[in-house]
Amino acid sequence: KQQRQQRNTSQQNLAMALGCSSSFLSRVEACDKPPSLPMLKNLSSLWNIEENRILLLARVVPESLAEQMANNIDFFLNWMHKEKQ
Repeated sequence: KQQRQQRNTSQQNLAMALGCSSSFLSRVEACDKPPSLPMLKNLSSLWNIEENRILLLARVVPESLAEQMANNIDFFLNWMHKEKQ
C-alpha cells in the first residue's frame, strides 16, 4: 500500500494492471490475503523494482536468500543479534 501511495496510483488502476480485482488488492494491502508470487513478479516488472526487493517488502523470503541463510546459519544469526543491539 505504501509503495502504491508513493506512486499516486489508485487501488483500481493497480489492480487492473496486475490482473486482479480492487477488492482482492485491498485485502492484500490489509494483510488479509497473501499476494501471489506471479502478482509480485508482475509488480516488480511494472514498477521496475528488483524482484527480491518486492518479495522482501511483501514479507516473502526469496528462495535464493533462504538457501544462503540455510547455508550460513551462524553468520545470519550473528548478524541478526548485532542488528538488535
